[in-house]
Amino acid sequence: MTGPYVIGCDIGSQGTNAALYAADGRLVASAYVPYDVSFPHPSWAEQDPRLWTAALHTGIARLLAEVPEGPSAVKGLSFGSQLDGMVVVDAGGEPLRPAMIWMDRRPTSTTTPGPTWTPPTPSSRPCGSATPSRRSSPRPPT
Repeated sequence: MTGPYVIGCDIGSQGTNAALYAADGRLVASAYVPYDVSFPHPSWAEQDPRLWTAALHTGIARLLAEVPEGPSAVKGLSFGSQLDGMVVVDAGGEPLRPAMIWMDRRPTSTTTPGPTWTPPTPSSRPCGSATPSRRSSPRPPT
């Protein structure tokens, strides 16, 4: 088997999957690095974002060890991740607290309203599904 190769990474809510593929699409190797979800209060779901970075480093290192021609034969790297997460960082990009992940359902009464409220658009009405509170700003006080 010869390169070039690509690595795909999926940063999921229970672990990171990484896979090494040959240019013809054949799977060469894969690695899975699990991590935990924290539920500190009812309806809360959080993770330390540093776990994601550590899992990426571990998974990619495992895959690079499997490249027959060495790491320089890897020509592409792709990432996918959880949706609707929020990582609060300082000016240097370091996390200030655990990330609120997509399964977090804390009530809006525990959050601070944003600077503005955006009313629903006409296109959001016909679908018949409610927008989860985590995807919209709270209404301003009246």
